Amino acid sequence: MLGSLLPFLVANTIGMVSPGPDTLLILRLASRSRQRALAAALGIVTGATFWTALTVAGMAQLLQRFPDLLEALQLVGGGYLMYLGATIARAGWLARGTAPQPPELVVAPVKMRRAYLTGLATNLSNPKIVLFMAAVLSQFLPVGASMGVQLIYIGAVGLSALIWFLSIAFVLSTPRISRSMLGYSPQIDMVSGTVFVLIGASVALPALYKLLTIGGA
Repeated sequence: MLGSLLPFLVANTIGMVSPGPDTLLILRLASRSRQRALAAALGIVTGATFWTALTVAGMAQLLQRFPDLLEALQLVGGGYLMYLGATIARAGWLARGTAPQPPELVVAPVKMRRAYLTGLATNLSNPKIVLFMAAVLSQFLPVGASMGVQLIYIGAVGLSALIWFLSIAFVLSTPRISRSMLGYSPQIDMVSGTVFVLIGASVALPALYKLLTIGGA
């Protein structure tokens, strides 16, 4: 029953490595602190594993049966991405023209927790991941798979996400790369923040329109 695990991981990895808010968040943090970038990566992995577990548990079928629930989740998640993007872009705008600060050698625990929670919230803010995962899982997860097989698939997604996001966090935060990015931190913030807002709007606004249309019907 595990014969389809490898092609499933390949298909899932293709979707995972596509640039998106998760990667942009790590890029932004890696120019400042390896510890924060790694903490954010762990938060992203937690979110990806959570979505996978929900998919295996039948969350996709629930969202398809109750589209209003999906739209409400998209409205909240898209709204959060827009808020986060606006905050990041504003910080970059205010920091433009200032001398870059050297990367921190020690990061306060509260900031590490904040980086982890930001990574987690960024990943969880896109409920469409459930539908994507359902489309991938439905092709490879055997029908009627045992709990053990389901846990293996969930664990495989979590492990692959852990390897990928920790790897890019580690590579981007190497001294040579982080120093080269540090001088462009305001620009990175403004660009990544703008992308966050656009992605959030593309998720939230259609959901808001559908909810208003249904409510007015």
